[in-house]
Amino acid sequence: MKKGARLTELVSRSAAAVGEAAAPVLFYSQTVSFERIWPEIKRHIGEMFDRTTYSNGPKVAQFEAAIREYTGARHAIAVSSGTDALIMLLRATGIGPGDEVVVPAFTFAASATSVALVGARPAFVDIEPETYNIDPVSAAAAVTDRTRAIMPVHLFCQMADMTAMAELATDRELLVLEDSAEAIGMRWDGRHAGLLGTGGVLSFFPTKTLGAFGDAGMILTDDEDVARAAYALRNHGRMFPGTDPGDGAAVSPGDARLPADLTRTVGLPAEVAALAGVAAL
Repeated sequence: MKKGARLTELVSRSAAAVGEAAAPVLFYSQTVSFERIWPEIKRHIGEMFDRTTYSNGPKVAQFEAAIREYTGARHAIAVSSGTDALIMLLRATGIGPGDEVVVPAFTFAASATSVALVGARPAFVDIEPETYNIDPVSAAAAVTDRTRAIMPVHLFCQMADMTAMAELATDRELLVLEDSAEAIGMRWDGRHAGLLGTGGVLSFFPTKTLGAFGDAGMILTDDEDVARAAYALRNHGRMFPGTDPGDGAAVSPGDARLPADLTRTVGLPAEVAALAGVAAL
């Protein structure tokens, strides 16, 4: 038997054997971790029902405080998803129709669609082949007189070149809005992702490093004006963080993008503390 035919036969037989023995491999499953933490989740759910506060309640406030402490952000504003966090950050910084935002072509769709959803235009640019993050040279070439912001995306435990992003933003008078959705725990020169420009976001989609029981997101910013606008946008114009949805006066139009207390913000402060311990190793 010729070498090529023999190799083909061996491959075929091996594939058949694997096909008989192997069970389907799921893309992602929370089963194991969920079973481990179910007693804690059950306790928090009971507390939530006893308190009858199901949205933007004490559990959310505890989570925001834990994220502020872990990241060093002055403001950590919890919302219903990472995508909503991006949309609200764009709106809070005044991005809208007629504006352009520089976005890397290699990223999850929400980076670009969030720009489109506020009426602006995503200007796609190339990435660096070594990191898959936004290429500063391509970003600079894409800037026009309509460009308002750059949106670096941090991927695969690697941050975009934020020194280059800051230099470009300063030179062309642009905002830096970080899609740091999967970058919890990443830091650049000691500063946490999402805090190297005007603001950034975190995602707590179940597949992320810190996953929620459902979905959730957060806006990070040190900018007081952006924070005030984001607080108003997430809760029908109400300005007051940490209060029940019925409290406070509506000072501007806003949406209902509040996080639910049941969205496994229950237990997350402890997991943030665990992340801090791992990062210190």
